[in-house]
Amino acid sequence: MAYFDIEFFENTLGKLKGKTPAFSKFDSIVTDSRKTNQRVVFVALKGENHDGHDFIPQVVKNNCGLVICDKNFDTSLWPETAFIEVADTEAAFRKLAHHWRKQFHIPVLCVAGSVGKTTSKELLFAALHGKYKKILKTEASQNGFIGIPMTLLELRPEHEIAVVEVGIDECGAMEKHLALLEPTATLLTTIGPEHLEKLKDLETVASEECLSIFKTVESGGVVAINLSDPWIAKHCEKISSPQAVFFGIDGLKSKQKLVSGKYLEPNRLEINSEYSEKIEIENPLFGKHNALNLLGVVAFCFKLGLNAGEIKKGLSTFKQAYGRSEIQKLKNGMEVVCDYYNANPTSMVAGLELLTQVAKGRRMFACLADMRELGVEEEKFHRDLSDEIIKKKINFVYLYGDKMKWLFEELKKKKFAGNLEHFSTQLDMAHQLQKTAGAKDVLLIKGSRGMKMEEVFKQLVT
Repeated sequence: MAYFDIEFFENTLGKLKGKTPAFSKFDSIVTDSRKTNQRVVFVALKGENHDGHDFIPQVVKNNCGLVICDKNFDTSLWPETAFIEVADTEAAFRKLAHHWRKQFHIPVLCVAGSVGKTTSKELLFAALHGKYKKILKTEASQNGFIGIPMTLLELRPEHEIAVVEVGIDECGAMEKHLALLEPTATLLTTIGPEHLEKLKDLETVASEECLSIFKTVESGGVVAINLSDPWIAKHCEKISSPQAVFFGIDGLKSKQKLVSGKYLEPNRLEINSEYSEKIEIENPLFGKHNALNLLGVVAFCFKLGLNAGEIKKGLSTFKQAYGRSEIQKLKNGMEVVCDYYNANPTSMVAGLELLTQVAKGRRMFACLADMRELGVEEEKFHRDLSDEIIKKKINFVYLYGDKMKWLFEELKKKKFAGNLEHFSTQLDMAHQLQKTAGAKDVLLIKGSRGMKMEEVFKQLVT
């Protein structure tokens, strides 16, 4: 079924140039030239590694219905194709998404935070299924300047509610994202060191992330506020909106009325609140950090009007996101905590904690790679992991990446009692694990996305 008509594009971006399209309505708007046909609109985006304009010959060959391109691009070479020329294709893409979003009068939920937002988004998506059937959500971690509009352009009349993940990597990004998204409700997860090359320090991160709460409150929307996080508490605890719900875990004291949770190892959560009698929920994910993620989702859902039964019913549909706290059991019985989708100091500590919980006294292998985009304090953040490793008595520490050499040096300096090795490739690390790790051992594999630590796991299962 076609949704986007010619008038939508002309009213938003300007008049068509070239041949009139064969169809007056289009099925979708894409940035991938491979997905084009007569019913599709292609936006030629300029990225760090690719320029969509280079693929226009291919989309013309595919009989693409309409092409949105830079005004400096020579469209006269393809007189049989319809074009709209704009000053900035990314800005045009975002403008289209904003205008499209405004046509939908449904709850649009924003999930923000430094840590836990993708996990919380997936938990929320599942929980909402206890009440809603047609839910739009952000796929993977498409949470930036391209990913957010990409999600919004997937909105269709059948959708009852949307869950959109919002990520930032520079000052001002949150405000721009919120202006585009216009969320009706926001869940803010946890603050931690993220993208410090541009965000500089934790105070700046907290100020930028907490904008998601303040802007939503200003517009009269529902907000869920994590008072277990000291940075969020500092900025948001005094919010007095009746649309705000506060949550906290394990005996947190607050002047605010809380949806409070008690973590019960390994994956249960006891919840007390004004919204229901005391309930206990089985978390589809392990670890205390995931208990806090689940608590935030439950508090958010309560405020959005779901009851405990609906939330539990929805959570039964949960499907784990790729590479995020997945616990895999290999054929020989070895358990592996696959948490290699991303990494920062906060999530690294959470990963080590989860490793100890899963191990329950068995030998532990921490297979860690560089944490990226941590700014001027990146060396300190890597070295500081040594204290957690020593405290948790990790038996084997296998490291990969230039930045992990700092952790290697620090553990040596502190006379780490376990086995410590640094590897030049993921394959070398995997080969050593195959020689050393046994059926009763537990592994944690973690690193920033660009370190491709999934290659270690792939080698272990071949």
